Amino acid sequence: MNTLKKLKGSSAGTRQVLPLKVNIVKAVKCKNNLMEAIVVDNSACSKVVIYNKTCQPFVVEGNAVMLLNTLVKASEIIVDQQSRMALLPKALEIPRKIMDQAEMLQLSQQHQSDQKIENLTNIADSTTVTILGQITELKEIQTFPSKYPPFQDVEVRNGSLSDDTGCVEFALWRKLAASKIQVGDTVRLHQMTKSTSTYAGTSRPKITSGRYTSIEVSLHISIMYPFSIP
Repeated sequence: MNTLKKLKGSSAGTRQVLPLKVNIVKAVKCKNNLMEAIVVDNSACSKVVIYNKTCQPFVVEGNAVMLLNTLVKASEIIVDQQSRMALLPKALEIPRKIMDQAEMLQLSQQHQSDQKIENLTNIADSTTVTILGQITELKEIQTFPSKYPPFQDVEVRNGSLSDDTGCVEFALWRKLAASKIQVGDTVRLHQMTKSTSTYAGTSRPKITSGRYTSIEVSLHISIMYPFSIP
């Protein structure tokens, strides 16, 4: 049997096949048809993001559930299409200290609030972020051979996004590479994954699209941001 404390010690991006029993303390429906929850067990508390729609009916405050085949990220646990969830007949007994810690965790911090670009350096790699900014650079689509079956070519489009605090490079993969965006557009990039790239000995944050990324082009905001990547 897994525990939240063990999961927090796992490497980001690893899939946990052992079952995990937790109580749901808070739950909320977010944008893009996903849910967020705060869960606890006898060892710790954590934020969980539920993409799997078949699991979402179980995500109710007060329920006790078993999680299977979850994905661990830097600051949260992911319940995706490969994950499973089962309702438990009885809630776990949780120490008061852990319940107090759970009450301090905030829902929808990453999935409904925009992160400022200057804050990306303080965010752990593999964390999911949403950024609102203006496209200041957009390169041509590039094609690369896939290393995985069915070995089809994959497309990527790189660019730069600026807000009133800084500038960050982004990469849009696969279908998102063909998105109808252009330099000067103000966009909100939902569910991007933060990483760190190194060039000429200098480390800087980067955001990359993933399976659940979406792009919202704003027709009502037009701001010229002075920042650019040197």
